Amino acid sequence: MPAGKKRIARNMARIEFLACRELIESLLAQGFDKKKIHARLTESGQITMSYDALCKVLLKASRNKLSIQSITAPVSPASPPAPSGAKRPEQPWATPVNQQGPRIVTPTLGKCPDPRDMNPEDAL
Repeated sequence: MPAGKKRIARNMARIEFLACRELIESLLAQGFDKKKIHARLTESGQITMSYDALCKVLLKASRNKLSIQSITAPVSPASPPAPSGAKRPEQPWATPVNQQGPRIVTPTLGKCPDPRDMNPEDAL
């Protein structure tokens, strides 16, 4: 880090991005690349984050993983418990993938088969 640069506080890059989000989205829509957007916003003093931090916040925002907490966000009530007589919905992972099951091979008891004269299909 250069001697004149001071590190910004934790999560401040996200806050700066949210403050300039509409401007950044409009510049991206106009065809500006991220480097030029970063240079323009730092020159105007709107952001102080590094280019790397801007890229990371943009990536999170594009993947909809940018969590934003709101003071006025409504709290959803807890869902009531399901009645005891109701059938639970079937989970997709609960059904077996192979409906036929494994092929069970029963060897002849008492002796080991000779691999030279046995059928290869029986071994598999």
